[in-house]
Amino acid sequence: MGTTGRPYLVAVLLDVVASDTARTERCRVRGRVVLLVRSAPAADDFQAAIAVGAQHVFTLPVRDRELMAELSDAAAA
Repeated sequence: MGTTGRPYLVAVLLDVVASDTARTERCRVRGRVVLLVRSAPAADDFQAAIAVGAQHVFTLPVRDRELMAELSDAAAA
């Protein structure tokens, strides 16, 4: 719980470089992980997403609305 008595917002946003670091450091897989890419996702992007347990791969700015919806859902949880 945060200091306001509300649960912390749990959303992890990663780019491919950060996902590689998370994989190398053996960070635990958690919910609400989103991989962010700048162009159409390639096979490597999806492999990175799977490795860190990402629920979505969003291309920005094309899918910024979906990202905002995901963050909104996380804040409401």
